[in-house]
Amino acid sequence: MAKVSAEVRVSKATRGSAARVDLVVPGNISAAQLGALVQSAATNKQVYTAAGLKYCGGCKSGLDFNIFEKYQEVIQVEA
Repeated sequence: MAKVSAEVRVSKATRGSAARVDLVVPGNISAAQLGALVQSAATNKQVYTAAGLKYCGGCKSGLDFNIFEKYQEVIQVEA
């Protein structure tokens, strides 16, 4: 299986919403590669710390994962 990387965006928990991890992945990713990325993010201490959560190697709760396809071009717009 070829290695693949993802952009990981982390949002801390706020009142009324759980901590969230957004994985931005390439459009041609396979299910096996996606599973490996989710597993890697779900067991990464740095991800939990960024989300404001305490990391426990045996626990994989407290984070919501969202998966997005990486766009070929991103444009920043200011108002």
